[in-house]
Amino acid sequence: MTEGRQIPVMLTIEQASEKTGITKYRLREWCKENKITCVRCGNRFLINLDKLITFLNEGEKNDNTAINTI
Repeated sequence: MTEGRQIPVMLTIEQASEKTGITKYRLREWCKENKITCVRCGNRFLINLDKLITFLNEGEKNDNTAINTI
């Protein structure tokens, strides 16, 4: 089922904050503003680590399709 596919590493806001040093508040705001790719699971955000790293290296993206709701 996952052959040939890489499963993304998803982090909570707290985990992403610990890894990057970015405040939980700022990460939550970026999620709400669709600036970083994340999945909303209830009232929690799960952030795609690879996409967060890309965002930090390259800056904002132009589309507003970053949040998916489960």
